[in-house]
Amino acid sequence: IITVSNNNRISLSNGESFSFVDDLGVALACIEEQGDIPAVQSRDLQEKKKQALAASSALKSTITRIVKYYRETHPTRGRTLKPGSRDWNRIRSRLEEGLTEEELIKAIDGNKICAWHKSHPAGHSVEYVFRNATKIEGFIQLATEGPVKEESIGHHKGSKEFVDGDRRDVF
Repeated sequence: IITVSNNNRISLSNGESFSFVDDLGVALACIEEQGDIPAVQSRDLQEKKKQALAASSALKSTITRIVKYYRETHPTRGRTLKPGSRDWNRIRSRLEEGLTEEELIKAIDGNKICAWHKSHPAGHSVEYVFRNATKIEGFIQLATEGPVKEESIGHHKGSKEFVDGDRRDVF
């Protein structure tokens, strides 16, 4: 009996004992070892196992390319970014949500030119760049359209332009 829990944990039971696994490929290998599966089902399971491993391998390759680009863009960051780490899984989650490799790379570029993130010590961390889809969309827009120049309206007492005295009545 195969059961998948809410947190995607797979439990296997042969009626006598339970085992828990986190990976579909491992679950299929355990089932094959039992030997109770008819040959036709076993072939189907082998094909599903190959597909799952190929998808997992492709996802890992995509994340590796994104991490490589991130490290090239921010040479002093991302040294602890390894498979299974919190930041690695953050990137994986964004890909699983449907964002593409190109979009995530563009988000890295947008974050790099964002004035606010430049002024904060952790502003270019993977956590900030890939925090959620809204952040990523904003960074993609920034990378595509460039920074928006904000017009200053008037001036304040500390500005160099404030040489004509107190102008509160005008503002």
